Amino acid sequence: PLQPPRARLPPPHERCWPTVRDFLCAARGLDPALLARCRRAGLLYADARRNAVFVCRDPAGAVTGAELVGTRPAPGGRTFKGLAPGSRKARGGFWLPPGRAAPAAVLVVESALDALSVHQAPPPGLPAATLVASTAGVSAAWPPWLDAWTDLPPLCGYDADPAGDRAATALQRQHPAVRRHRPRGAKDWNELLQRSRTT
Repeated sequence: PLQPPRARLPPPHERCWPTVRDFLCAARGLDPALLARCRRAGLLYADARRNAVFVCRDPAGAVTGAELVGTRPAPGGRTFKGLAPGSRKARGGFWLPPGRAAPAAVLVVESALDALSVHQAPPPGLPAATLVASTAGVSAAWPPWLDAWTDLPPLCGYDADPAGDRAATALQRQHPAVRRHRPRGAKDWNELLQRSRTT
């Protein structure tokens, strides 16, 4: 059988990192110390197009792809979002362990930016030591790679919009144990983080 293509991550471009870091801090509200921690762990870098590259991994830490987030707005004001060629969402995602404590739950969110936002400012009611994982968009099925943590309570933090709600409902039909954590007061966790910085 044909083997699926391997993920082809763009090479790091150190000169672009200050621009990417400043965008993630100023426009996205992320803590420079958290970004530095991700950099040291090899989970985040800048490419030559000034994209933020969020490295996706399987539970063992093997690279399975990357989420790409542009830092230069297009004419319509939006920034680029995509996946590195060959990324396999069924095999891994961008995820952050909860620190030194053993994970107590797994929360799925729609993007690496949301994962970092939740990690930086956990919402009320989220169990301490939650492992936060991005599924790079909504998924109506629990991602197979997260079965490595099947003994942990499954939580869904998809966006507070129709697509996020539909996917969360589909997850709960398949896995009645899934609890919904819906962003309150914003569409997603990064928007919520940005708003909290201006209030």
